[in-house]
Amino acid sequence: MTNPLIQILDRHPEYTRLRDAMVNGEGPAGGFGLGESHKGHIAAALSTGRAVLLVAPNEVAAVKLHDDIACYDIPCAHFPTREIPLSGKGFAARDSIEERRVAVLSALAAGKTMTVVTCIQALMQRTVAPEIHFLTFAFAEYAQN
Repeated sequence: MTNPLIQILDRHPEYTRLRDAMVNGEGPAGGFGLGESHKGHIAAALSTGRAVLLVAPNEVAAVKLHDDIACYDIPCAHFPTREIPLSGKGFAARDSIEERRVAVLSALAAGKTMTVVTCIQALMQRTVAPEIHFLTFAFAEYAQN
């Protein structure tokens, strides 16, 4: 059953035009002029039943948007940015953040339908290479035995 607050949007022509464009695969879409309280509402309505990537302007906005969407019981995940960008080619990150990033990517690769909320900085940061990720888990399993 669809949330009644989401059903209300079906009567708004701008929303239905945006929704239809997304359903028909017409490419990325942007929403402008929305108040802060409405961004999560519109995003949650557009997210039902399909994989959606929402890009916020910064990490704080991404966390807030994720929390707003979660209020509608929509499957969603936050793809976090790393904490400390280093000069040059490297980044320093806590293991838990890298694990969260890999978990989101793994869920998408497995075909899970969900909304992923992130910021542009997080999209531009590389995650661990698959062979390093495998070695890390293999070592952790070996160390437990």
